[in-house]
Amino acid sequence: EVAAWKARDPLVLYAQQVLAAKQLTQADLDSIAADIEAVIKDALDFAESSPWPVPEDVATKLFRDPVA
Repeated sequence: EVAAWKARDPLVLYAQQVLAAKQLTQADLDSIAADIEAVIKDALDFAESSPWPVPEDVATKLFRDPVA
């Protein structure tokens, strides 16, 4: 079942399409993937280096403030 879904992966299918249409090269796709990985790494580093919220803030920003 997993293999069937992997065969339908829209990112893989799109990459195959743009390569077949010669819209992008494999080097272009590799560069895009590296850029995405860098953004994710930066976000993860930021999250891991951020302090944990204080327990009093657990329920803040869950709901929109009432309109007066």
